[in-house]
Amino acid sequence: MKKILFFTSSVFINVVVFSQLIESSIAVKQAESIPNTDFGKLHSQIMTYEKNGGDIIWSNDFSTPASWAIGTNGQGTFIIGNNNHPEIAGTNGLSGYMGAMATSGTTANNGFAFFNGVQYLIQGSVDPQETWVLSDTIDLSSYTQNSIILSFNQRFRHLNYDSTLIDVSNDGGITWSSYIVNDEYATNDPAVQNTILKLIPITPSAQTMIRFRWKSDSDSDDYGSGYGWMIDDVKLIEPYMDEVAIKKVFTNDVVNAYDYYSTPLTQVAPMTYGAIIENLGSQTVTKYINFAVSLSNIVFEDSASVTLLPGTLDTIWLLNTYAPTEIGTFSLAVTVQDQGVGANNSLTDEFVVTDYIYGHNYPISGSLTFGFNTLDANLGMGNIYQCNQDQQLNGISVLFGTGTTPNTDITIELYEVISNIQDPNNIYLTEAFFVIPSPVNTSTPVDIAFDSPVDLEAGKLYMVIVKYYQTSSSKVRFKATSKGNDDLSTIGWGPFGSGNAVNYYVGWSVAPFISLNFDPILSVAEQTEISQAVVLPNPTTANATLRFDLQNSTDVVVVVTDVAGKIMQTNNYKQLTAGAQEITLAAEQWAAGIYTVSITSNGHATTKKFVKR
Repeated sequence: MKKILFFTSSVFINVVVFSQLIESSIAVKQAESIPNTDFGKLHSQIMTYEKNGGDIIWSNDFSTPASWAIGTNGQGTFIIGNNNHPEIAGTNGLSGYMGAMATSGTTANNGFAFFNGVQYLIQGSVDPQETWVLSDTIDLSSYTQNSIILSFNQRFRHLNYDSTLIDVSNDGGITWSSYIVNDEYATNDPAVQNTILKLIPITPSAQTMIRFRWKSDSDSDDYGSGYGWMIDDVKLIEPYMDEVAIKKVFTNDVVNAYDYYSTPLTQVAPMTYGAIIENLGSQTVTKYINFAVSLSNIVFEDSASVTLLPGTLDTIWLLNTYAPTEIGTFSLAVTVQDQGVGANNSLTDEFVVTDYIYGHNYPISGSLTFGFNTLDANLGMGNIYQCNQDQQLNGISVLFGTGTTPNTDITIELYEVISNIQDPNNIYLTEAFFVIPSPVNTSTPVDIAFDSPVDLEAGKLYMVIVKYYQTSSSKVRFKATSKGNDDLSTIGWGPFGSGNAVNYYVGWSVAPFISLNFDPILSVAEQTEISQAVVLPNPTTANATLRFDLQNSTDVVVVVTDVAGKIMQTNNYKQLTAGAQEITLAAEQWAAGIYTVSITSNGHATTKKFVKR
């Protein structure tokens, strides 16, 4: 199956390009030209070497700041300090947004290098950034191998346009080679603290230098640089001959299909498992990668082989697939055997087979939320779903995040995708209206029924989108995780195109908790007294008429609000008679704009929007 999505290079929040991970080797490029550092102030450090793989050739723990040089060619700069530094612990410090540098297992107490980018995003004053921290010259003239492992401990989190690079020079800083690191972490991931091992080519030289560089090209105050990078305990290690690492695992083919965390048993299809493997050793190796899926015990096991040159990585996909046959949480364990570091020879992931819920998002943990910063605009978020079996869909499940404004009106729309998500021929299927309750429940999902159930057909793509009008006093956020959008299935709708063109776009790095719900009870449990609501004419230049049908005689409240949430009209009815209803909306005296009508009875609300010109 080939994806039929429309990709865009437009500027929007949380953009991620996944293709960097699906490469046969690590890209090596010449670093961009930046101002030279005064290398004459640096001094050499003479090393002696042992010859066994894993031996430390050189190390520096930032306890002597003078052994590093700091430079900048943009906004902000690296700093050498500890967790007490104001840019770590202060009001706009990194610790509030990505945590402090862990001291257990590190030498962070005696200092580390860090860059704080989040302060500029908070202040709304982002400019392009490029800053680096540079080692003294390192004497590797007695080193006999043509590669070496660079190891360092880091704490890391980035936003849209931030990149982290390792630069290496063999001639005292005259020329540089540049290597991207951390590209396996999606933008806006929760902060990670780990030890990075990077195999880099090296020419034995007395003038070797290592440079850590943070770079962000955007000057967007809403979407530009964010968070930061902390670096400690830098080492150069003699490579093992045989050392491979599992970088990432996949529970389904994210290139040719879609990856779901939760799948109803009725929608289960054969799943293709994969993993990204990197060779950190000094020799070409051929490895067998073992994949094991387990529930209470192993239910599927297979292996694949890969041959890797030193310093390269590849993405391995199993030829054989597996389709789960029972409900439960499944674990995928991927392992490889080598003679090097054992800690990176295995990695696990999981997925869930459910009764009714179909979702991309992985287990929700922490407070990570996803939403747009754009104000005074119609916005939307959703996901793409592949239907594998014919089945009636009754609604969606949504988990709202902190920052969501109660009493905000949202509209849920469902479409069949014909060729791509921007295709004007996409087929509108059904919708639902919902008023976010007060207080907002950010702990458990809310089930929302469609106005009428819809029959999904096997082999077709569908997109579900939650739309809303966002202002400074009416915002919507969704709980989300950093996992679940390697397949680029998350949709954003809004003015994100050239010239603020409003359309559907993909490319965000997280999956919002907007899941399909096939539960048959949903179509019954969420029925309301009100049906067939419509505002006529729409748009209008004068007064308008609200029409709706009332199933039973009941109390009804009608409220009209503008985009800022200001109440324009309220009608309260006690025991309104069942049947067809007509209410005049005094729009002639209102300013041009978008208005929302909310009709409430017995705790259920139906909303409609109309335009006054």
